[in-house]
Amino acid sequence: MSEMKERGEWNRLLSVLVGLARTADRVPADEETGSLVREGLALLTGPAWERAMAAAGDVKISEAEKSAPELTLAAGAPWGGAEDLAERIRRKKAEILPDCAACRTPCGRFFDYDTDDLWQARPEIWERKIEILREAGRRSRAGTGETDTELLCRALFAVGEFCGAEWLDEILGGLA
Repeated sequence: MSEMKERGEWNRLLSVLVGLARTADRVPADEETGSLVREGLALLTGPAWERAMAAAGDVKISEAEKSAPELTLAAGAPWGGAEDLAERIRRKKAEILPDCAACRTPCGRFFDYDTDDLWQARPEIWERKIEILREAGRRSRAGTGETDTELLCRALFAVGEFCGAEWLDEILGGLA
């Protein structure tokens, strides 16, 4: 996937989404947070990403996924609008916990995720985290509602954690 042009944007968007999930762990997610999470996950795991991952040999996709149309952001912008979405997510994080950005003893909840941790994880962890993202993306595109926001945030939170395969399997089970 290193040759994927969008990888930089993809990583930045994943980074801020995990950061939003960490922030929302302190304060219950509101409708706007849920909307940002669903929009981000749908974009992150859409057809362009699936095709790029498959081309890099990182995942296998079906013929239907290979020919699926490109996704756009809710605002109608194509994938290149990921930076705009990332900026909206950053603003939401600052709104949820306004004092965190200036905290002198940060706990890390406000931090964006270092996506190098994902790409450098052991294969059994990396594979589960990618599958969590795929399942969360599918669920977000299905738009099943407010009750999903907590589950989707929990899934993103798990992607950003150093954890064992068992916990990731539990998250995957909840998404199925």
